[in-house]
Amino acid sequence: MNNNDLFNDIMKGLKQAEAYSKGDEKAARVKKYKITAINDYNEDTIKKIRSTLHLSQRAFAEVMGVSTKTIEAWERGINKPSGSSSRLLQIFEENPSALKEYHLVESSSID
Repeated sequence: MNNNDLFNDIMKGLKQAEAYSKGDEKAARVKKYKITAINDYNEDTIKKIRSTLHLSQRAFAEVMGVSTKTIEAWERGINKPSGSSSRLLQIFEENPSALKEYHLVESSSID
């Protein structure tokens, strides 16, 4: 592809974007996604998820990117996880093997 072809492709894309922004929905390909609702997790469910993952509170906190005190507060029902933490809990609840798949822990008894 030479510079002229590249320029023409960029201009074509810009014209499509402009037409789309003015209401011409057929001017560009658009993918729409329906995002699932974030689950609301209580202390018992959080403990169950951590137990399923075979992690201590300290290790679970490291995986979640929060402090051990935060995990303790969640598991006592004092605080609730934020949206991003709840989404991560949802992933672990639905797919405990995600710890291994995404190399979040070096060793685990999860199969």
